[in-house]
Amino acid sequence: KYCSFMPYPVIFIDGDNEEQINDTNPLWQKNPKDVSDEEYNEFYKKLTGDYEDALMVIHINADYPLNFKGILYIPKIKNDFETLEPKVNLYYNQVFVSDNIKEVLPEFLINVRGVLDCPELPLNVSRSYLQTNTYVDRVAKHISKKVADRYNYIFTNEREKLEKVYENLSLFVEYGCLRDDKFYDRIKDNIMLKKTDNTFVTVSEYLEGKEEGTVYYTADKLSHSYYVTAYNAKGISVIEANRIVDTQFIQFIERKNDKIK
Repeated sequence: KYCSFMPYPVIFIDGDNEEQINDTNPLWQKNPKDVSDEEYNEFYKKLTGDYEDALMVIHINADYPLNFKGILYIPKIKNDFETLEPKVNLYYNQVFVSDNIKEVLPEFLINVRGVLDCPELPLNVSRSYLQTNTYVDRVAKHISKKVADRYNYIFTNEREKLEKVYENLSLFVEYGCLRDDKFYDRIKDNIMLKKTDNTFVTVSEYLEGKEEGTVYYTADKLSHSYYVTAYNAKGISVIEANRIVDTQFIQFIERKNDKIK
């Protein structure tokens, strides 16, 4: 439990057989450029027991003054009844400390999985310490920035890959924007909305070539199918906002942009 990733080898001896049973160079200690997608996926499944790949991987390697490393995974939500609690293991120089450290994470990462290695935190870290320490607050803000940077990178360089998982990922994106203005400011130009034809567009792409700044959306495309068809026939796309968070996010965008209705 505590020494699976200790930087010194742990040897199990059984008669004449010797076997190293810990990983002295875990994935989060490596340079992100040296880690393949397959290695990230394998580590995620080993860590969580999940059989599916995560939606997004964020590899953090923060230098002075924060000095912490880690790998965070945003998983697919399997059903509406799943407990949306973060499950991130905290390590101190590769020695396990705790598996319940949501204070170190941005609030919107409601279902994140992974590991954080924070040698700046004491080994006997307490709940009250986490809630009042300024270092912890700065770590959470840095993680929020890294999530935004990773999202923007995938949008710019691997958009097709992003669109394949976006229906699941959008919950985190929209909730993150609602709860963290700085997160919204960092990704606002790359946020996508789902159209009723199951394709995705940004707000600027939706409004491109239109004189008015009006975005049409429906909370129920089946009951509104007549109107959706009528607008589509006029060449006007309609956005889907099926979930409660979708409609709240639509209203949020309207408040943030006085030229968009």
